[in-house]
Amino acid sequence: MTGARGTLGPLSGGAWVRLLSQAGLSGTLLLSKGERATLFVLGEGRVQGWDVGAPYGLGEVGGRFAFWPHAERPQPSLEPRYPKAAGPLRALPALLEEALLSTAELNVRALFARLAKEAFSGALVFERPHASGVVVVSRGRPAAAALEARAGLLYGPAALRPLLEGEAAALSLYPLPEPLCSSFLALVLAFEAGGAGGAPPEAATGTLVGETGYAFMRGGEVYLELLTPPALESGFVPACEAPPSLPLPNDPTGWEGRRYALTLRGRDALDPMTELSMRFRSEFGRTGQRALEGFRRAAAAEAVAEALGLEAGAFRTLLERLEAEGFIRRLEVR
Repeated sequence: MTGARGTLGPLSGGAWVRLLSQAGLSGTLLLSKGERATLFVLGEGRVQGWDVGAPYGLGEVGGRFAFWPHAERPQPSLEPRYPKAAGPLRALPALLEEALLSTAELNVRALFARLAKEAFSGALVFERPHASGVVVVSRGRPAAAALEARAGLLYGPAALRPLLEGEAAALSLYPLPEPLCSSFLALVLAFEAGGAGGAPPEAATGTLVGETGYAFMRGGEVYLELLTPPALESGFVPACEAPPSLPLPNDPTGWEGRRYALTLRGRDALDPMTELSMRFRSEFGRTGQRALEGFRRAAAAEAVAEALGLEAGAFRTLLERLEAEGFIRRLEVR
């Protein structure tokens, strides 16, 4: 059995734990709902839990789960999601994963605006044929970035601009509960600084880097192991309790002259016979529908705004939302 993710629906967390145990499965289980998350290790009739942030109540329904089968181990354990990475991506504790539209069909700046509104904490991963990178977001704000390319590893602002403005990239979002997000953020900053510290102090919260991988600790106790040869020297990295702020590169000017066209999803949204069309009209109204109609044939943003009689600020908000949700795509100037 390979790993699995999903929602519990009407099933409680406790019922799901019992089902896995009765099936004789061993492995690591994550149960989460909102900001609450608990990791369990199952094996030979044993079930033990470690809270990651606020505890998840086993009597709750409607949560999410992720399960990774493995031989019995003393703590919850994961294999790396990006085992070939040479930098911080290999240290990412990938629990819950959400695949997004690629940057060819999604406005990344609008995505960051959404993450800020949701006070999201976790990692946004960019994957290209010859480069990949990660932006760590803490409570809705970008805090660190790393880019791995043929030329080597880049960090901070030097990594952020190529990630946002380079060629099309696949995007994945990894929500991380506290303190796991602050621990991974600290790891990225440690990579940038060139190494980890010494031995962990008593009741430490952070990450112990050793020969077998990364051991995430809270109050001196290991609650999750990421089993992979580490790409960082051995030592302890305390969790980052005061996340830095990494501003997005200055927004390029001249957006009014950019040309856009409908995506397949945008064309479906204009087809009155589709369910998507009904949802679109409900969420975007007549103005949104008229905007899509304006992009039936590739058109400049300014021309569509003038046709709708909208001032620039109001139309730009609509434009970024349409792009972020994959209804239109920006055309490259050749």
